Amino acid sequence: SLDNLVELGPNNSAARQSAIRFVNSLSSSDPKYWGGTMPWDTLDAAFNDRLTDTIYFLSDGQPNKDRGGRSWGSDDYDSVANHYADLNADRVNNGDQSIKLNSTSVGLDSEWMQILSSKTSGEYIKVDDV
Repeated sequence: SLDNLVELGPNNSAARQSAIRFVNSLSSSDPKYWGGTMPWDTLDAAFNDRLTDTIYFLSDGQPNKDRGGRSWGSDDYDSVANHYADLNADRVNNGDQSIKLNSTSVGLDSEWMQILSSKTSGEYIKVDDV
């Protein structure tokens, strides 16, 4: 959602259907026109939300900038994944449930998303056609 985190559980079928419609709508345009990938605020909000236990992260696989606003590069892969793995460890140390971050890259193979999902006990998949 543009405004907030959304629960996609069985008690919120309208949000689930909206998410499915959004993903299905991606096939109607070229990925280069979808907009930028700046996931940091949303991922941080999810890791700070005590109710979140799973994240479904959909991206073209390449952020526009790193967490500090600088150019994104392969040297960011491990540091970003470690940042979220550390947030998960902090959650567990504070008595909260860890988050499983499942990521899907669309159109590009994304090594950093693979690392991110691996370090947060999630799964990574790549989709070539939407």
